[in-house]
Amino acid sequence: MLELFSRVALAGWLLATVALSVTGAPSLPHPGGSDKLAHFLAYALHGGLCAFAFAPRRGFGTALVGASPASADEGSERRFSVRPELRAMFVADDNVDLRRGGEEDLAVWLRPRVDLLYDRQKLSAGAQLGGDLRWYFDTNRLREAFADIVAWVEGEPLPGLTLRVSDAFVPRSVRLGRPGDATANLVQTNRLQGELRWRTELPRRRGLELGARGLLFQADGFPSSLDLDRNGTRDEFGDLQTDHVEGQGWIEFQYGLGRSSLVFLRSELRNRSYREISSDFFEVAGLVGSRVQLGRRFRMEGALGWGRVDFQDIGPESRLVGRGELIWELPEAWTLRGSFVRRIATEAAGVDFGETSVRLDVEKGLGRRTRAELGLFFTHYDRDVAGEGGSHAEAVQLRLRRQLARRVELELAYRYWRNRGNAIDDDFQQNRVILGLHYRH
Repeated sequence: MLELFSRVALAGWLLATVALSVTGAPSLPHPGGSDKLAHFLAYALHGGLCAFAFAPRRGFGTALVGASPASADEGSERRFSVRPELRAMFVADDNVDLRRGGEEDLAVWLRPRVDLLYDRQKLSAGAQLGGDLRWYFDTNRLREAFADIVAWVEGEPLPGLTLRVSDAFVPRSVRLGRPGDATANLVQTNRLQGELRWRTELPRRRGLELGARGLLFQADGFPSSLDLDRNGTRDEFGDLQTDHVEGQGWIEFQYGLGRSSLVFLRSELRNRSYREISSDFFEVAGLVGSRVQLGRRFRMEGALGWGRVDFQDIGPESRLVGRGELIWELPEAWTLRGSFVRRIATEAAGVDFGETSVRLDVEKGLGRRTRAELGLFFTHYDRDVAGEGGSHAEAVQLRLRRQLARRVELELAYRYWRNRGNAIDDDFQQNRVILGLHYRH
């Protein structure tokens, strides 16, 4: 009986996700709204149903306290787990507004979360049920309570064919070139996405992959100024709506070079359509690249190509596109990570930029319980489609992590962020210090 109920629960979750997204219900009101708690609980419930829908019939009570249900049913292939965690952070920030002459303030951030996971041979499901609560001592307008809820189901209905459906009701950054975790740059969003991927192996170590992805994006309104008519005059919006629908497809041909390396040719296209602003675009790109893995300590991927973007009422533009990633675990507990990306990036306000980003992270183990990290980040944004000047953003971050107990970690971090550009709200810098505790069951 529970098996049947779990299947019905999954179907109900999928229908509720689609219905709530289409009707616009998933946007949380701003803090202080009378129906905020009801929306939050509704999404926590419909996210949790995703993982519960395939929960095992036996051993379920044991799984709820974090143990494997296999101990209750040795012959079962099913696994269900619940992992609670909590992050508590004390934040000192000298520019909470992310603008020239911004105010300084102290804050406390709390991020409670429960991770649900179910996994079996050809089917997995999970949910992340959490929140992001932020209290500022002096800046009342930045006191926020975001929902952080993600649910997903992934299965293999046919050999080589993978289907994944996910729904993310999380805060996302509004403006590019600004810290993605700054409260002044966050808005509550909902992203419903479905992906279908098919892969087949061909003779002589070759492979072919076809994929399609569709998403529906919705966000709370936020104040912004845009030149929607492309006439050089910016219009002010007190509650800009950026809901959109996006479709993406790709085909990738792979040729193996030994056991752990390959080269690939990839072609992809993407189309995005906004409901209320005229910033639709169509993008097609072709790339050639390689993936290399040498043992467990070295992994690298790189691709470079050319893309063509057709903006509405602007005309087509051709741009260089590419990406790269390197992970190298060195002796003496050193780890090196590097990444590069050249792409078309779209911020929540609907403005499209050519983005070039480089990031380098170095990590060093200092004994069995302590790790030190250094991160360097640089991004350049080309002029937008309205002809406004581009901007630069660079950041340096130092972080020290200390394992106090098996499930408790202490974190001390410092970050310097600087933005330079020609827009009205460019040219600012920010220093931030975080002292935090992280508990994970």
